[in-house]
Amino acid sequence: MGWSAGQAVELAVKPGPIVVARTGRTVHINPRGHLRLPLSVRRRCRIAAGDRVLVAANRRRGELLVIPMATVDDMAVLYRQSDDGGAGR
Repeated sequence: MGWSAGQAVELAVKPGPIVVARTGRTVHINPRGHLRLPLSVRRRCRIAAGDRVLVAANRRRGELLVIPMATVDDMAVLYRQSDDGGAGR
């Protein structure tokens, strides 16, 4: 994203749950260049210490998506269910 240490970032939890990070005022990129999610955000998204997440950048919108693996699993199941009508093709 081109963000550097000290960059202010705004976090929003969207349905899924998915954390959307954009430039703003909520938290800051730490000196090591990491974005740490506050405990309140992790709890809302059911992200525990050590959990893996999918991080995807949308440069056009200037945002970073943080998606818990349980949400990725749910997305995959929904995708496959939507494709069940074409089984056997």
